[in-house]
Amino acid sequence: MIELTVIIPSYNMQAGAVRAITSVLAQEIPVAVILVDDCSQPAITLPPAMADNSAITLIRHDTQKGASAARNTGVRSCATPWLSFLDSDDVLLPNTLKARLDIAKQTLAKGTIDPVNTLFGCGWVEPEHNGRAARIRTPRGASTPAQFASGCWYNPGSCIIARHEVYRDRPFDESLSRMEDLHWGIAFGLSGGQLLVGGPAGVEVLPSNQANLQAVEKSAAAIQRGYASLKFDCPDVWLTLNAYLNYEMTSYAAREGKYLKAAMRMVRSLMWVPRFHRHLSPGWDYEPLNE
Repeated sequence: MIELTVIIPSYNMQAGAVRAITSVLAQEIPVAVILVDDCSQPAITLPPAMADNSAITLIRHDTQKGASAARNTGVRSCATPWLSFLDSDDVLLPNTLKARLDIAKQTLAKGTIDPVNTLFGCGWVEPEHNGRAARIRTPRGASTPAQFASGCWYNPGSCIIARHEVYRDRPFDESLSRMEDLHWGIAFGLSGGQLLVGGPAGVEVLPSNQANLQAVEKSAAAIQRGYASLKFDCPDVWLTLNAYLNYEMTSYAAREGKYLKAAMRMVRSLMWVPRFHRHLSPGWDYEPLNE
């Protein structure tokens, strides 16, 4: 019986989508795949062997709706008790999914944690990039709302396993064009959510240089408006959120060569949460890939 569905949202990533699906089919357990084509031009097509595979479902949006809508479409179509997401520019590492799912199932079987408030994360491989050696990056766990407001350090787009109802009952905000994972994570943290990390590194994450400062600024403003009540209800979460949003805008401004704006945003981030390091999240542990 298939217990887990991998949802792959994709837009104009024909080769990446096929590569991602191939990595899922190569796992040592049967897995269902839902590929959501967010109105790619031209439409994503599957090779005959994939198109004839009953475990693979291809859903195409008639109009481009964004990553949040693509994920929501996948979640609504999911028929298994467990699910995971995989970005179409990432791939699952061979023979890792069973071990990760087994850990999640065994942890819940103990009956000591709430299944609808738990994410199971894993580390990922970062290949050689810009002179940096390949390495494994493993996120640290989290259990407080402020931690989930500090960013998406745990790579929820490719590196989580969760019960279906975790996402079925908490859809992504489809009005956001960026940082939808952060918005979702804040709500998850405020409802008592936790991130547990264990098992093997499960994904190879390819470098992405997409930068759109305008879209990030728009989404950041929407998130601030949507969570404005935190200013009084959870001031520590509000401070952390604003520090992170400004740090994120720092990164995008720097990528676009807007260095003065980047410096100003970094100063604002430090004003919200004074610190001697850039990141606010629980962070990561690193391991050289070949050791």
